[in-house]
Amino acid sequence: MNILLLGSPHGNEVLGDVLHAYIQKHRADLLPHVTFLIGNIRAKKAGIRFVESDLNRSYNGKRSTYEERRAARILRYIVTHDFDLVLDLHTTTCEQPPCLIIPDVTDGVRRFVRASSTTKIVLMKHDIVRSSLIGVCPQAVSIEINDHGLSSEQMERLCHDLDRYIAAKSHDAEKELYDISEPLKKSEISESDATKLQNFTLSEYGFYPVLVGENSYKAQTNYLGFKSEVMRRSRV
Repeated sequence: MNILLLGSPHGNEVLGDVLHAYIQKHRADLLPHVTFLIGNIRAKKAGIRFVESDLNRSYNGKRSTYEERRAARILRYIVTHDFDLVLDLHTTTCEQPPCLIIPDVTDGVRRFVRASSTTKIVLMKHDIVRSSLIGVCPQAVSIEINDHGLSSEQMERLCHDLDRYIAAKSHDAEKELYDISEPLKKSEISESDATKLQNFTLSEYGFYPVLVGENSYKAQTNYLGFKSEVMRRSRV
């Protein structure tokens, strides 16, 4: 199997670097199957999230910003090298367990979802997915891991996920599927109440928060993160 590890989709996210370094040092047997590529090169060099536009919102066919041009190059690279799987590797400051983010469990990603030890699966139905990598590349999966959770144990778990994917084997854990159709807007909940939310845990407001963190109110958006009205269990 031919797998692309896309690191630094945002310049200050290091999961890709850490995983690739771990594979090089401890799991050289995986190297024939994986290729590593830096997503946002300029932002990584500057140590910032993005230069002109969020790369994860720049897969829109435009060429106005550096990130839009970079997104087009990444897509050409994926097509040229005919990757079976593209892992879009993110870190988050939000306190939450690792999760996979995909638009849906389709044939392009089902094999990896089944192989993964990650049980939280976010099905991103909101319109923002249309200009993200997972929205335009049918074999792409985003992985979100808390930036304090990049341990050797976590890297080895990801390597075992790749082992199972390559061998077409499934992890025995049941998955929890969270459908996301809208963001959690700041107007819906006070800042103090937002601090009480626990990601992937049913709140007193009747939804499951996802990617809600302590910096959410500082972000330059009108939303805190996302919410799912329902959680489904499945073997996918």
